Amino acid sequence: MINIFLLILINIVLSFLLIKYRFIISKTFNLLDKPKKNKIHNKTVPIIGGLLIMLGFISNLIFLEVINIENEIINITLVLSLFAIGFLDDMKNLKPNTKLLICTGVVLFLTIEDKQLHINHLNFFFLDRLIFFNKNYIEILIPTLCILLLINAYNMSDGINGLAGMCALSWFFYIIIKDILLSKYFAIIIIFIFLYLFLNFKNDAFLGDGGNYLISGIIASTLIKLNFIYPQKFFAEEIFLILSIPGIDMFRLFCVRIYKMKNPFRGDLDHFHHILLREYNIKKTLLIYMGLINIPLYAFYYLNNYLVVIILIQIIGYFFLINKTVLKKK
Repeated sequence: MINIFLLILINIVLSFLLIKYRFIISKTFNLLDKPKKNKIHNKTVPIIGGLLIMLGFISNLIFLEVINIENEIINITLVLSLFAIGFLDDMKNLKPNTKLLICTGVVLFLTIEDKQLHINHLNFFFLDRLIFFNKNYIEILIPTLCILLLINAYNMSDGINGLAGMCALSWFFYIIIKDILLSKYFAIIIIFIFLYLFLNFKNDAFLGDGGNYLISGIIASTLIKLNFIYPQKFFAEEIFLILSIPGIDMFRLFCVRIYKMKNPFRGDLDHFHHILLREYNIKKTLLIYMGLINIPLYAFYYLNNYLVVIILIQIIGYFFLINKTVLKKK
């Protein structure tokens, strides 16, 4: 027990040192985000958000050990592997295709290894439960595809200060609201995300791919494992509502980029948050974006009989805001 508390103390000290000496650490490991053509910030910012939240993730695992609770809803190997890929990309700026290939191989292998990451059934609100009988390739390919889509969609949403961190908090809070007992798996991580947001809003830290992959890996493995262990916990439509806006925006961007004969993984300033930012200030942009995620989600939580209407309103609201801003610009 003494050793565990010592580890927690070490993590706290490391967090303090990471924040205090963030510029020195960033320069040492080449974790610097410099102003570029497809960036909206005008100064060099250290990419230490991922390291900070990783310390929170490790602290949370130690906390679970302290209270003698076995981690059952997060695939630690998957989360650490995705963080390592993202962190390497932050340092070395990997080519998009190379990064995608590595992520695909890692996610596919770990999904095969962890039976609880298999999706052999989906619990729908209207369609009851959809079960895949003896179709192992579907049970493995669907979660692999879902994880890859989420980490890319979430990474693409990280384009303005506060957005990625607020999305993460929104998702964690909703999972906890669904079952307060799940709070023990995320309590310390949430504290560290708030700490990161404090730095991020001051333009003193970015998440980077390491942080984005870390958070999306936690969310992805949590939702998939909950679907396997507690199939009645979340409906498939509910999970769609949780992750829909980043997902729809990624799909739109991919279609537009492919139509324009561009690499769909190359960054630009045509994301939903960038479009909103051209019309509104950053506070209103964050408010609109988070409202579009959370209002339909909690409307479903309290008024689930209107699920189809809620989903349609969310999708229509997204495209209405895009068309309104784009047409006004023209």
